Amino acid sequence: MQPENPPKQDACTSAFYNVMLEHSALVVAHPDDEILWASSVAGKVGQVLICFLAYPADTQSGPARKRSLEEHPVRGIQSLGLDEADSFNGADWRVPVLNEYGIELSKKPEAEAAYRKNASTLRAMLRERLTGVRNVITHNPWGEYGHEDHIQVYRVLSALRQELGFQLWFSNYVSNRSLELMLAYVTPDPDDYLSLPTDPALTRAAVEVYRRNDCWTWYPDWQWFDFECFVRDRDFPAESPINGRWIPVNLIKFAHRPAKPTQPPGLKQKAGKVLRKFLK
Repeated sequence: MQPENPPKQDACTSAFYNVMLEHSALVVAHPDDEILWASSVAGKVGQVLICFLAYPADTQSGPARKRSLEEHPVRGIQSLGLDEADSFNGADWRVPVLNEYGIELSKKPEAEAAYRKNASTLRAMLRERLTGVRNVITHNPWGEYGHEDHIQVYRVLSALRQELGFQLWFSNYVSNRSLELMLAYVTPDPDDYLSLPTDPALTRAAVEVYRRNDCWTWYPDWQWFDFECFVRDRDFPAESPINGRWIPVNLIKFAHRPAKPTQPPGLKQKAGKVLRKFLK
């Protein structure tokens, strides 16, 4: 049952907020994504599923991440155990091209087969895990700062939304790299969304675990936004309108260097400054 005219303020005490968390799951690509992009709900949903665990080129990444999830402050967090496909930095973000299994890897065609296989495997595994779930929270269609795995997870879940009938919610983070793709989803009449406070205590505890196991992948001095939004997914128009109103976004200034051959592609680069600002 969908509430009419859901409230946008005081979401934590609203019936609309409770509806979003009813029989809910948070699904993210990599360990630490649950804290970076969804700390406000990570400790409140019914289950947290991590899609990818190891990067085959780095034999330490899988065991380190596994230990972190076992020590994680969110109890019951689970990994599907898939290997990453080396997709990071594979898309041409100047002219991004989406496809049925994520985004075109024009800069890394050698990763295409593994990336495509992961999409198929994820769809089968998540179909089984999410049958009967009413609300799923995940990455946004442009992959937050622009990660190809994040886009894949969103697109797999968007297809399952239509198949299984759950409500799908995605985050409001965006960077200078992914901004152009995000603009394709701006509409004159924004869909339902909630603005929620991030969870400083949970983030501190989770970051400590990841750092202790040497697998924290984001900026070392990252400062969380005070709030983050979740938008209810729907079928977007094929073309962006000339103008329109959308939601506040959490904008990240993201600069990166090419990953070293032995570095996990899921490792978010640590260069650049953070612009903490809402665009309204």
